[in-house]
Amino acid sequence: MRYIHSVLHKALETAVNLDMIPRNPADKVHPPSPEDTEITPLTEEQIARFLDAAKGNRFEALFVTVLGTGLRRGEVLGLRWEDIDLQNGLLTVQRTIETAKGKLQFVPPKTKTSKRTISLPPSVVEALKKHRIQQMQHKLRLGPMYQDQGMVFPSETGTPLKKQGYRIFAFMT
Repeated sequence: MRYIHSVLHKALETAVNLDMIPRNPADKVHPPSPEDTEITPLTEEQIARFLDAAKGNRFEALFVTVLGTGLRRGEVLGLRWEDIDLQNGLLTVQRTIETAKGKLQFVPPKTKTSKRTISLPPSVVEALKKHRIQQMQHKLRLGPMYQDQGMVFPSETGTPLKKQGYRIFAFMT
């Protein structure tokens, strides 16, 4: 409803600017406030079923990492291998990825508390180790077509993944 109001208001504002109508009637209408939706976390059984279904999927390690750490989409997609210490089981959130004017950019986390170091559960460490090996093998197969940017969860060609347009993130919204 808020989006529809915004589009309609903009269209009517254009009509005012073109002298098609004397005033914008949408100025007098306030869009409804968004409803607070309560987040219902997955149960342990649902997580187990989800991860079982994800076995062998290209994004299996991403799913394990998100579910094991609670990272946000932009945080997990902004991860570089330099942010992960597999030896000590630590992950540092130093950046997030966002789209501005159609271009991907890395930005610092929005708050001081968002920039943090997380202890990784053993299952995440193992998934990331396996993922790293698979990623290096894929990089060798692609050769110069692979644009290595040090991303933990890159696109097929090594570039950052866009968080919009990937159905893999439907479970994170």
